[in-house]
Amino acid sequence: MASEARLGTSLGFRVHKVKARDWEDPIAQAAAICAAIPKEMKVWSSGHSRALHRPDQRTRKIP
Repeated sequence: MASEARLGTSLGFRVHKVKARDWEDPIAQAAAICAAIPKEMKVWSSGHSRALHRPDQRTRKIP
C-alpha cells in the first residue's frame, strides 16, 4: 500500500483512498502509508472491510 501511495503522489494525486486489507494489520498499513507520503497528502480509509469491524488483537477499544 505504501508503494501505491507513493505512486499516486508522483502522479500528482493529493488524496489516497484505501481499503483496509483483512489479511494485514490495518494500523501497520496506515503507519507505512503515512511514512511514505508527504504530509500534504491526505489518506482516506474505507470502512467497508471486515478488518475494521473484527474485535481481535489488531483493534483497540474506544472508551
